[in-house]
Amino acid sequence: MKSNKSSFNKIHCLGGALADLIVSPIKSYPEPKLNTNIFVENLSYSAGGGAVNSAQALAKLDLEVSVFSKVGNDPFGHMIVKSLSDNGVDVTNILVSETGHTSTVIVGVHEDADRSFISYHGSLSEYSHSDLTTENLFDCSYLLYSDLFNLPLIDGKPLAVLLDGAKQQGVITLLDATWGISGLRPDIFEEVLPYVDYLLPSVDECRIMYPEKSDEQLIELFLKKGAHAVILKRGSQGVIGSDGSNIYKLPALKKDREIVDTTGAGDSFNAGFLYGLVQGYEFSDCLKAGSIVAGCSLMGTGAWYSGDDLKRELSTAFKG
Repeated sequence: MKSNKSSFNKIHCLGGALADLIVSPIKSYPEPKLNTNIFVENLSYSAGGGAVNSAQALAKLDLEVSVFSKVGNDPFGHMIVKSLSDNGVDVTNILVSETGHTSTVIVGVHEDADRSFISYHGSLSEYSHSDLTTENLFDCSYLLYSDLFNLPLIDGKPLAVLLDGAKQQGVITLLDATWGISGLRPDIFEEVLPYVDYLLPSVDECRIMYPEKSDEQLIELFLKKGAHAVILKRGSQGVIGSDGSNIYKLPALKKDREIVDTTGAGDSFNAGFLYGLVQGYEFSDCLKAGSIVAGCSLMGTGAWYSGDDLKRELSTAFKG
């Protein structure tokens, strides 16, 4: 199951740090002059964003992890930093804006557990590659960029340069995408693929960018464009991935009736996959580890699960 890699490595998560306001269940949305107000039964809030969600899951698995992002000097920003610190994540590389408020997303959880979003971009709009010190950013074994399309001053050429520089320093690079403020742009996406060791997008965004292609064709395209390995997260259909040589498929580990909320599930998968890499698992077992951690996140709202939950599930799956 394991190769000869080290069992402990430092991980840096670069991307979004934001406040999630989660309301459920959403049966319909308000309409001006028709149905101007709706009521929900549940409200919660938590630290969110790709970098934050993955980092907190990794820290719960006792891995050394730092977040690189930007928040506002406001209660939501303070909440995010405290949440990360309380979970053992290094926050020394989170910058504080004195002009922009913390990025915030209202997450509507529908009756089928799917989600829709209303977003305020705030401090992430001003987060730039010039805010990053490569000496600090590259001081790691793994660099996860979680939020392609949502950091417009980093995405594109600046990100390609950063990932290229990281690889030249021997850092393993991982990339995920989100439907961010820049939309879904194949040109930005393809520009950075030559510098990505592990590509981890949701198939939903990929199908919007490349509507005529099957999942297998998407993998073939992304490998051809330069990614070393490709993993497509397919929600209730599980995951499909290629290490560059072989195709692997895993079914979803949770049934639809078991799912409470899908918020952060993709980020949790990324954390589990990264955990597998750090532990030296083979590619197929990294997919399995990602699916297990994502499955834990689906069973509640927000990052509700404990490190003990994750370690118990992983230990059971990989015992011996």
